Amino acid sequence: MLDLDLIVTDDLTPLFEGDEPFRILTGVNASNPCPYNGSVWRLDIGYRPDVWSDFSLEAAAAVAHDKFPDDQAWFAHKLPGAAAFGPADGVYAFQKPGWPRGEALPKGGRIVAFPGWRDPSGFTHLPWVRIHWLGEQVAA
Repeated sequence: MLDLDLIVTDDLTPLFEGDEPFRILTGVNASNPCPYNGSVWRLDIGYRPDVWSDFSLEAAAAVAHDKFPDDQAWFAHKLPGAAAFGPADGVYAFQKPGWPRGEALPKGGRIVAFPGWRDPSGFTHLPWVRIHWLGEQVAA
């Protein structure tokens, strides 16, 4: 599952490798204490159907959450200790924990999420955003 406000910058095939039945972007929330970020996650078909069958607005509201109930708090409640997506996989959250200094695309980056108020449309001054999000051609 990929949020719409992210940019795919390289081949995603390696993100589908591995035996973990659930992986989620982890360690990028700057103010929200939840370890998970719902911008990028992968779940094997049929794994833990209770994650879905137990869900309701009331159940989500009863789970510890930051400012409002959300998917990442629900996942943290139902699937604690899940395998992580992060910089080692080329999965980043723009200028959040794990992002190197500056605005350049990190070497090996495959996905750049823009959680919170940030959106790719606010960063079209960056060449890598223009190439990978707007589809501009690179001059030869």
